[in-house]
Amino acid sequence: MAYTQMLLPDKILNDQNYLETHQRDLSASADGLERPVVVQLCGNDPEVIVQAGKKLQVYCDGIGEVCQLDDFVVVNRTIDSSICEVKQI
Repeated sequence: MAYTQMLLPDKILNDQNYLETHQRDLSASADGLERPVVVQLCGNDPEVIVQAGKKLQVYCDGIGEVCQLDDFVVVNRTIDSSICEVKQI
């Protein structure tokens, strides 16, 4: 199992170059690098985190342990699911 560095949801949504760079990196993992790949996102707005996760979910096998600045949030997506959900812990 491989994990990405912590990615910034705001940049995924607002910086096309940042998004494309990480999509390209995740696509390369589909071409023979270690699998499964879990994307990690870090931010302080659960809705922004979920929207960013939706942009990357087709490029990875899961989205996990997403931290917020005030408390922790987990965005879970199973391998078979196409829906991100937020769970406050």
